[in-house]
Amino acid sequence: MATWYTTHVDAASTAAGAALTEEAVLEFWELLRTGNPPAERLNTLAGAVAAAPWNTHVPPVLAAHGFDGAAFLPAGLPTPSCRALLDALALKGMGANPMPFPRPTFRRCEVRARQRVQTGRGVVTMDHVLVTDNGKGYGLVRNLQTCIYGKVRHGVELEATPSQQRGLFGALAGGDAPPWRATETQVAVKCIERGKYEQHVARHRGRLNEDPIKEVAVMEFMARQGGAPYCLPLLGCYADESAVYVILPLCPNGDLFGVVERDGGLQEARAATYMGQIVAGLERLHAMG
Repeated sequence: MATWYTTHVDAASTAAGAALTEEAVLEFWELLRTGNPPAERLNTLAGAVAAAPWNTHVPPVLAAHGFDGAAFLPAGLPTPSCRALLDALALKGMGANPMPFPRPTFRRCEVRARQRVQTGRGVVTMDHVLVTDNGKGYGLVRNLQTCIYGKVRHGVELEATPSQQRGLFGALAGGDAPPWRATETQVAVKCIERGKYEQHVARHRGRLNEDPIKEVAVMEFMARQGGAPYCLPLLGCYADESAVYVILPLCPNGDLFGVVERDGGLQEARAATYMGQIVAGLERLHAMG
């Protein structure tokens, strides 16, 4: 069933040109770079590129170099024309299907206000708790970062106390005992707000360089492949009518950019450690295709 957070994904997977893969786009670039491409294959790829809805800026560039929608006229592209077209496309940019991964899945959830939580220091009241349809809870503690699509919140994983009744969205209030018990697990909760996401999609006409829904699909794909070293695993993904909530491990020391900002230039041995981790992660991702 289509929802506000899968509309863009569904459009990408069913639109004309949806079969345009990253490999096809790269092949098109490589054929132009050779300077003497097979006319039939070049025409096929050019037609696929031009038909893709996220490449609406490309057909005028192709037309200016003799492409009539089906073929380059009068007969193929000589070497100088290949170079000129390659340069023109490089200025405009050209993309593959922005959603070449399986459609991501989201479990239902709701945000409850003023929830009592048992902690090691006594009972506290949390302003907001994310309650999921598989009985989990995440206390939203504080804002870590504000981003294009919403916020990243510091969260604490909660357990429903045994004395509570269980319903569709986990623990329901009952009796005097707090409905939740805090665990030692801290998480980051990326909150993708519906209003901001839809505005961004509309503003860029679906051509998103940074798409958080696609990011979820990529992380689910990675999880099915067994994950990758030094890449954050996806712990859960939930959605309601106002936001998507992506649960990730908390990185208390921030990201690498923050480390460089804070500490300045890194010593060679430390930089080599980080580079080794990045290369190991990329090697695994490339092996996944």
